[in-house]
Amino acid sequence: MDGSTIVSCGMDHSLKMWKTDHESIQTALKESYNFTQGKTRFTTVFQHFPDFSTRDVHRNYVDCVRWLGRFVLSKSCENCIICWKPGLLSDTETALKPKDNKVTVIHRFDYRDCDIWYMRFGIDYWQKVIINIAL
Repeated sequence: MDGSTIVSCGMDHSLKMWKTDHESIQTALKESYNFTQGKTRFTTVFQHFPDFSTRDVHRNYVDCVRWLGRFVLSKSCENCIICWKPGLLSDTETALKPKDNKVTVIHRFDYRDCDIWYMRFGIDYWQKVIINIAL
């Protein structure tokens, strides 16, 4: 992805992608940097529907998600972090298709003793090391 998409996760085991390149969102982002204290803040923009949504990656609460280039790493309380991408592996186009909820699992990183809720993970700057920690 090119930095214009946010990925979110939730207790309903869904993963959603939200594009920020919509004109109304771009305007709100710019206005958020240029407001005067005491005046009315910038207008809130609501985006009610994601540009992509799936519940096919995890079977339990999803408590952490990170970008790994054009792939996504997500974690649930299932003792694994899953690397996946929206669409099929053969898809060369990176555009999200709102009506298409297909995903391709690239790899499953299994580990032990992490089947509880809210054990976060992080990736180093060079995206070479993944660490899973309890908060």
